[in-house]
Amino acid sequence: GKTVWKPKYTWRYFYGQLFLVFPTVLYFAFKARNLKKLSWLPIFSWFPLAFFFLTSFRGKVEANWPSITYPCIVVLALLGSGESLRWAKWTVRAWVVAALVVCSHIVWPWIPLDHKKLKTYELVAYKPLQKIAESYTPFYAPTFQLASKLWYETKKPMYKLKGMSRRDFYDELPGSEPKGPVYFFSGENWNRLPQWAKERGDRIVRKFPIDQKTTLFEVHTR
Repeated sequence: GKTVWKPKYTWRYFYGQLFLVFPTVLYFAFKARNLKKLSWLPIFSWFPLAFFFLTSFRGKVEANWPSITYPCIVVLALLGSGESLRWAKWTVRAWVVAALVVCSHIVWPWIPLDHKKLKTYELVAYKPLQKIAESYTPFYAPTFQLASKLWYETKKPMYKLKGMSRRDFYDELPGSEPKGPVYFFSGENWNRLPQWAKERGDRIVRKFPIDQKTTLFEVHTR
């Protein structure tokens, strides 16, 4: 939880869910009545959305976090729409168009917005680090996303540096803790060592700027 609430946390969550679930789906889901044996369905549909709405007053909420509830909401919408599914056909068409727009932008960025600020940029953002990870070894990533992407692309074991970012599967792997006298790590907005490395005496001895946001760090151990 953050110490200061920012309205954008809640507003972004609201319109993010509005477009992810889609207005037509929400409209017919709210119309569902007399569910009888499916009386549990509204709880599974609305509780996750409400829960993450409340947490948006304590910090940033990723749009995909409540995704577990979407199948239930779709079922509610189908029950609430009766026999007519014309709305569903138009909803599917709208999503097909949206998917084509997104996919075309991935292949050839044409949307008049800062490409690096869009989620689609994550598909290519790690490419510059692939060659660096292969040249400066052993290389450690600051997040599990980057470690997984590099492992997949290089077909070589790539680990997240233990203790960096939030705790995940990589923190349980012995390979995530450097054993040699020298190692490298890099990533956007990460410029500090985890606490265990500081206590061990690891120190950053050199920095190599890669771009405006990313720096490669050379670390020596005792």
